[in-house]
Amino acid sequence: MDTTILHGRTILIIEDEPLIALDIADAFQRAGARVAVAHSLAAARTLGNDTSISAAIIDFGLRDGDANEMCLRLQKKSVPFVLHSGYD
Repeated sequence: MDTTILHGRTILIIEDEPLIALDIADAFQRAGARVAVAHSLAAARTLGNDTSISAAIIDFGLRDGDANEMCLRLQKKSVPFVLHSGYD
């Protein structure tokens, strides 16, 4: 794998399951990205203000609510994101 593909990029991972967050973070780090991980919406709000965020991977259903607000915030900042969920 080319470890420079995402060099200089910061990926925000919003995931409340630690093992899933770790697995996603590891994949992006192996591709050369810096990773910021939030395990709750409260933490995501703080990290989402970081202007260096290049993209985000978001678990839509978090323990402290759904990520709709976070998606809207990122969309307004033109930050691309992907949603995933363990729910139907």
